[in-house]
Amino acid sequence: MKVYIGLALLLVVLFGCSQPVNPQNNTTQNNSQNSGPIVVALGDKVSVDYALYVDGKIVDTNNLTVATQTDTVSAFKKYEPLEFFMTFESNLISGFVANIVGMTVNETKNFTVAPTLGYGAYDPQKTATIGRYYQKNMLENVSRKELEAAGINTTKGISFNTASGTVFINDVDENNVTLFYLVKAGDEFNIGGVPQKVISTDNLTATIEYAFYSNRTYTIADPNTGVQRQYRLLNKTNDSVTLDYNHPLAGKTLNFVVTVLSIQKQK
Repeated sequence: MKVYIGLALLLVVLFGCSQPVNPQNNTTQNNSQNSGPIVVALGDKVSVDYALYVDGKIVDTNNLTVATQTDTVSAFKKYEPLEFFMTFESNLISGFVANIVGMTVNETKNFTVAPTLGYGAYDPQKTATIGRYYQKNMLENVSRKELEAAGINTTKGISFNTASGTVFINDVDENNVTLFYLVKAGDEFNIGGVPQKVISTDNLTATIEYAFYSNRTYTIADPNTGVQRQYRLLNKTNDSVTLDYNHPLAGKTLNFVVTVLSIQKQK
């Protein structure tokens, strides 16, 4: 009898006083250790709202509310989330991409980007000065063969449209065609991205102005390389215009306010 009592007490000590293992509790603990908010990493696809301030003034935003509040709404801009892949090979400046790494959905962050990680330093060599006016003879001889190759009827008296306006064929011989440009003061046209305006006509000579305006950007091919560049008016005098092909924000410190809207992890 004493033997049975002893065995019973031993079983109580071994089993009754120990705590059972709960596999479910261990799984939850492991998950809590490994889980956390999803953060932006390089390679992810993200969408963001942003506002860019320079020298204390807003210069760009994709948020219509912000644009409305700052009276900067543009009819030519789509106000929608900016969606892009987080790489330094994108069209976005590297300082913008780098500062979004580590952000979470619905997080808003203010950060500053120096020119070295933005649009670079301002280069005073990236300017070009040209005469403001030039004169053009309203009669011009061109190759008859070239016109006909372009599908243009070279019969005398025929008119057709060009980038400089309407012209008509004033005379024709075996090799050449004489064109007469029907231009008058006030006519405006664009050749190769360069805006031009007829100031006056005197006999058969037209005085034409390179009609660049402030706060506009012009896409013009570099005359030496043919590469398309973005130009803006830097200065205008009575005789000349100076164009600048630095980025408009070159040399500027950029202040961003960015909110992450979504993160898509890429496999």
